[in-house]
Amino acid sequence: MDKTHTPEKPTGHSTIEQPHLALTQMYENRKVPLSPHIIEALEKGDLSVIDWNCCDGRPFKKEGGTLEAKRFGGSVGMLVDFLAALNDFINEHSGLVIDKNLALKNFKAKFGNQLSFHSDNHNEGCSGCGYLNNALNIDPAAFGLTAEDAQLVLNEIKLSKQVDVKDEHLELGTVILTGPELMSRPEPGEPQAFVFNQGLDDMGLIAVTDGLGEAYPTLDKREFLEAFKKRRDQNIGEIMPRLKVQKGTLLASDLPVLQK
Repeated sequence: MDKTHTPEKPTGHSTIEQPHLALTQMYENRKVPLSPHIIEALEKGDLSVIDWNCCDGRPFKKEGGTLEAKRFGGSVGMLVDFLAALNDFINEHSGLVIDKNLALKNFKAKFGNQLSFHSDNHNEGCSGCGYLNNALNIDPAAFGLTAEDAQLVLNEIKLSKQVDVKDEHLELGTVILTGPELMSRPEPGEPQAFVFNQGLDDMGLIAVTDGLGEAYPTLDKREFLEAFKKRRDQNIGEIMPRLKVQKGTLLASDLPVLQK
């Protein structure tokens, strides 16, 4: 069953009077079911079979035929949540020692050693991504990171694939996908929506947790996965009020949400 939420006082992020209908039509027109072999690869922990990019709903040029899952900050954003979850987990388990460089190596291996993120093309590095800029430059502690963690990710960004986006934000709302499917990017001039592939993201967290378990066989993977999901959700809650889109409206409070 579809779940749709409307803010009590929408500010009119676009001129479309029925944003829920627009979101549903976007979903129906642009949904892309994943093939069984892609799902099987993801379940086996190979996250490199799809691209991991930001929730940003704007159109941009990308390699033809590339499948794209969307989450805050792309796969680099998942690395932020991973390091923060490690901090949470270590703090809760006295005496536990985890080498973050080794953890990073195993994390990257799940993505074929190639992470990605987006940035407005008039900015350099992560300063053009609201999630990464807040988590790495503005307030790392609020996202569960130490200064050393932030620098570790900033160093990794130099090796990551950057997708440049230049168009203004015209998102009508947010679509949250809980199943094994994607939404294609809009063409220029088509309606836009933020997209979060929560179902695929959950699969990504499981794969990364399994990778950590390969390095630390005695690790309670079920417990760490719970901490990982909790930290991801905390960081989403942290970034929402900080993200501003067109005309200063807040992503969290002004845009409707459609959950599929």
